[in-house]
Amino acid sequence: MSDAERAGSRAEQPIQSPDSIQPTPPTLGALAAAYLRIGNTTFGGGIPTIAALQRELVHRKKWLSAEDYGLAFALARVTPGTNILAFVAATGSQILGFAGALAGALAVTVPSAILTIMITVGYEKWSGNPVVLAGIEGTVAAVSGMMMRSADFF
Repeated sequence: MSDAERAGSRAEQPIQSPDSIQPTPPTLGALAAAYLRIGNTTFGGGIPTIAALQRELVHRKKWLSAEDYGLAFALARVTPGTNILAFVAATGSQILGFAGALAGALAVTVPSAILTIMITVGYEKWSGNPVVLAGIEGTVAAVSGMMMRSADFF
């Protein structure tokens, strides 16, 4: 087949719009992976994380309609407690039922809980070391200074 024939056959193929592409059905592992990746790598708190999850769940994966996203967002905002936990539980439930809600809640909480335990154990083990204490005190001073500066305290 010549180059011209190949080019002609490519031109005849219809171009699919993003809306015409069928979403892959969600699996529990894929849903948990999305919550794990976005929930633990997004900075700025619950609202930026929820916005990133909207891009993933509604626009990219198409596992959730914009209306269902809006309902989950509204319910998460009025639910007492942490908005992101309420949001992932609601969206996970809408996508895969109770298993999806549980997977979402665990995916966004377990990694930070493990990190907290590791830091606590490390602190208890090394708290008597003067070099470690100096490093911690320096970190506290630096973070305090950044917080005061960002609040235009000075």
